[in-house]
Amino acid sequence: MNANTTPANSLDNNRRYKLAKLISKGYLVGALGISFSHFIHAFNKLGLYGFDAVTMPVAVDGLALFGVLLQTTGPKGFSKRTNTIGRWLQLVCGSLSLMVNIFSGWGSPGAMIQGATWVIIYMMMELIVSRIKPSSADTNEAAAAAAAAAQAIIDAASAFLATCNHPTTCKSADQCTAKKAAAQKRNKTVARKARQAKAEQKVLESMMN
Repeated sequence: MNANTTPANSLDNNRRYKLAKLISKGYLVGALGISFSHFIHAFNKLGLYGFDAVTMPVAVDGLALFGVLLQTTGPKGFSKRTNTIGRWLQLVCGSLSLMVNIFSGWGSPGAMIQGATWVIIYMMMELIVSRIKPSSADTNEAAAAAAAAAQAIIDAASAFLATCNHPTTCKSADQCTAKKAAAQKRNKTVARKARQAKAEQKVLESMMN
């Protein structure tokens, strides 16, 4: 039964993953389209028309998308410093876009709310689209973490055993630790007996003198 259901479950998860990506991208494209029209309207109100007005949403919303790209993590992503730059870029451009969209509907509460709503939606979708992963990603991450932990234990044991100076190389770190503890105990016992013998010798010498 497991052999038959596993591929089906895997396929079902893959379909849902693709559907989630498709829906999120659809919202992102729709929100950007509405924001684009609001930008044009806002700058028309300010006396900017044609190609010049079109460049404004490209500059602001485009840079916000670029900021999201810079926040990519993982082996194929960017450094933490670059991720931070991306977050700030998205925050600044997203805030500017929010103000422009609200200004576009200025005078009409409904239009102002619509502009703010779609900017918030597209900022959310920018983050969501880049972070949607299939369930297999969790399995792969867990396996990688377990392998890394096991390797760390092996490396630590190997490094410890590399310092073993016993005549017969120990088979484990625990065995090496036990031998060292026993040797330290013997050394302490020998030192204590030596001090005791020396003290007795001094007593005998004083009695003879």
